[in-house]
Amino acid sequence: MTLRLRTDLLGLCGQIEALRNNLARYRERYTVKLENTNTQNAEAAERLRAIIAGILESIDNVMITVDRISNLVCDSDPSLASIMKAYYIADKTYYKIMIGQNTPIPASIRSAFYEIYRMLKILANQ
Repeated sequence: MTLRLRTDLLGLCGQIEALRNNLARYRERYTVKLENTNTQNAEAAERLRAIIAGILESIDNVMITVDRISNLVCDSDPSLASIMKAYYIADKTYYKIMIGQNTPIPASIRSAFYEIYRMLKILANQ
């Protein structure tokens, strides 16, 4: 493994860790919002709970994907096959987040995931 590849992987793992922290903060915020939803207007409160629950589900799905990618490229000395597998996982998730489904995910998470996807694409094409 070249020094450049090791450096790129180190940067990628830093981005992954930052995204994990960001996801945890968003999860905590939206969980508090879900618990503190005003119940004066039951119909509106129920719609708001459904929206927040959808956001929490999307955040959890991104977290699962980020954990899978991290396990492949950050926990040990990754092979080219594990980098390619991580890229494939990120590619599928990227299109679900950005294009395929109207998943309610905060923009900062989309942006951070795009950077991870972009870096994996570069590493996979080396």
